[in-house]
Amino acid sequence: MKKRISSGKRITGIMLMAALALSLTACSAGRKSGETDLPGKSSESKEGEIPGSGVPAGRDAAVEQSQAVFETDEEKQMRETQDEAGTKVTIYRGNDTVEMMVMEEALLPELTAENLADALIGAGVLEEGVKVNSLEVSEKEGMTYLALDFNEAFLTRLNSLGTSGEYFYMGGIVNTFLKAFDAYAVKITVDGKPAESGHNIYSEYLRFFRPNPGNMTGKYKFVASEEVIKPFVELDENGRFVFEYSVLMSSLPMGDYEVENDRLVMRRQGTDAVYVFDIQGENLVYDKEESSDTGLEDKSVFEPSY
Repeated sequence: MKKRISSGKRITGIMLMAALALSLTACSAGRKSGETDLPGKSSESKEGEIPGSGVPAGRDAAVEQSQAVFETDEEKQMRETQDEAGTKVTIYRGNDTVEMMVMEEALLPELTAENLADALIGAGVLEEGVKVNSLEVSEKEGMTYLALDFNEAFLTRLNSLGTSGEYFYMGGIVNTFLKAFDAYAVKITVDGKPAESGHNIYSEYLRFFRPNPGNMTGKYKFVASEEVIKPFVELDENGRFVFEYSVLMSSLPMGDYEVENDRLVMRRQGTDAVYVFDIQGENLVYDKEESSDTGLEDKSVFEPSY
């Protein structure tokens, strides 16, 4: 049985539909064609906002709305800047009077043996035409060793120098490569054979050369230590020292030093602490009995280092 709708109800429904149509027409009158309101958003701007943006008028709407994009660009720019900056290295070379080494910074596009050799050529240490044949890096007992092979042009200057000049020539190359590659020792060969001059045959690994062989100034490191940061002694030309013997120290001992009969005696300022080393060749050998407590083993060897 079908239900019949009365004429009164039909008229009421028509009137409601007409009212709804008029309401929709009024809402759209103040809006441009194609504009719609997002759910939960009002088409009206609040006071103090950039119209239609929801962003306070005192701020840059473009930055606010694309913040993530700008952050990505900044990160990219930083990365590109770092790539353009390259790698800073320290070049060691003898001074004009051939008495000590001086240190200069150089910027490499990338840390490679070839680029480092080019920087040494630019600093006047190596001659034009010197090339790196190969560089091998190995690890032994937690320390890095380099095997560096040059072409025959490496020997031209080496064989023309006196004893002092040879020290700074070889020392400049050795120190530069050791510091750049954070290595302990390097063996230098020429076309696979030990480098040889009129004074020396360099068949063994070479360690860091003391930059100022005329006195004790410089840095000495306990390279055999198992500590991540190796204990070190640093002596300056004004008779002052810094001594770091443990990473757990709250302050670095410093004070004055003097050399007495092949012994280095360091007196810590503000205290009675004294630290004593025997000078054995290029190295400093710690004397535990004569020193204030540091926790270091007796006979610990501190070698010239960077």
